[in-house]
Amino acid sequence: MKKHTRRTALIVSLAVIVCCLIGGTIAWLTDTTDQITNTFTIGKVDIDLTEQNPANKTAQMIPGSDITKDPKVTVDASSEDCYVYIQITNNAADYLDWTIANGWTALSGQTGVYYREYTKSTTGAEYPVLADNKVTVKSTLTNAQMDAAAQTPPTLAFKAYAIQKTNITDAADGWAKLNP
Repeated sequence: MKKHTRRTALIVSLAVIVCCLIGGTIAWLTDTTDQITNTFTIGKVDIDLTEQNPANKTAQMIPGSDITKDPKVTVDASSEDCYVYIQITNNAADYLDWTIANGWTALSGQTGVYYREYTKSTTGAEYPVLADNKVTVKSTLTNAQMDAAAQTPPTLAFKAYAIQKTNITDAADGWAKLNP
């Protein structure tokens, strides 16, 4: 009986060893990380062009007089760094004199286009377009010119544009990409 017990003990021992070997062989080494979630926000450029004066956008020309004209470009505080442009279409050059406000630079090769750079801020920015917010009616106007102006009123028009600075080479490149 001792032989049989030994044999049984040996078989049980071998079975346990084999089970341990098999169990150890099929065990997988594993690991887990924490999840990383990326959230992508949307960048934007947001501008506005406003003018309070002259009221109803019409003003009477009297030679030698100043006319209050206050167009301004406002860049929203949420805007990214950008190039801001003002395009001035001047069909009143024979009648009016004006000067662009400080901070605007004439865009080389473009008539009536000026630009400036905006750097992101917490408050945004307001940029007057005309120096002293005025135009001056030329004092040298003749009656014939005034009669012609009565038939075809002169105009001074403004349009603002903006484009991100990121991935834009310079102001000329930005204007070309806007392609107004």
